[in-house]
Amino acid sequence: MKSGLGICIVILWVSVSPNCQAQIQSNISFESYVDLIQEPKEEALSYLEELYAAFNAGKLKQSQFYFIVIIQDEAGKWEQVFIEVEEWEDGFILGMLASEMSVVEGPPLGAAFVFDEEKIVDWLVIDEDGREAGHFITRYLLGK
Repeated sequence: MKSGLGICIVILWVSVSPNCQAQIQSNISFESYVDLIQEPKEEALSYLEELYAAFNAGKLKQSQFYFIVIIQDEAGKWEQVFIEVEEWEDGFILGMLASEMSVVEGPPLGAAFVFDEEKIVDWLVIDEDGREAGHFITRYLLGK
């Protein structure tokens, strides 16, 4: 189960496989997932102040910068999505939905998305050379 979960998470950020989120949900409850990712989430969040300073100083303009949030609907369905950050001020983020939603019914790819910092579970920066920083949850799950 764990290796399948890790593979699915990797697929999630690149291009959401239609069955990926369903596979994750069939293997683990929302509460169990939140518990499982607590350690890498805390590590990711420990960088927010540094990321905020870099973003607002323009140091990430040449990079792709995403926050990862978990969306949950009233029926209890949930999925993790990537939001490409466009603005970040006073604890609120404006971005564009950068991953297709396949489990929770929601806005289409590219739709504007506004949320507060409390929704962030992880982040990813891809620099011009393709090097990645962040992505703590995926790296953690792949190590399991």
